[in-house]
Amino acid sequence: MQLLAAPPFRSGSAWLGRSQKDGRPPFEPTPEQRNIVERAAGFGFTQEKIAALIGTTKPTLEKHFREELDRGMAVTQFKVGNSLVENALTGNVAAQIWYTKTQMGWKETQVVETKRTDFDNMTAEELAKAIEERANKLGIKIKLSIE
Repeated sequence: MQLLAAPPFRSGSAWLGRSQKDGRPPFEPTPEQRNIVERAAGFGFTQEKIAALIGTTKPTLEKHFREELDRGMAVTQFKVGNSLVENALTGNVAAQIWYTKTQMGWKETQVVETKRTDFDNMTAEELAKAIEERANKLGIKIKLSIE
């Protein structure tokens, strides 16, 4: 029994008898695609959605649009922040309020004072005196006596 030698290993298109030039042409991003990717990244789209938007795959997107993906959110945040500050500086009160609260730490507060007297732990004389003092502060003159 004679063993036949295996044919030499070939991969990809060479195995199918095609040359390397027969496949899909290399991907070349257009300026319009670059703008779309940067803008979509700024909107917070996932890379899968961005790839679908321009009709490519996520690996191709990551390979050819790395700069746009990295820069997109920063550019959008800069533009929105710049617009907000411009509005605040030109008198837009809502923008001024939002800016002072979020960037300067200002806040609206409402002070609620509760004056608590522990009547349960007072003697009868202390209770009478506390009632007299409170009434006198309100302009009502009373004198209580405990018998």
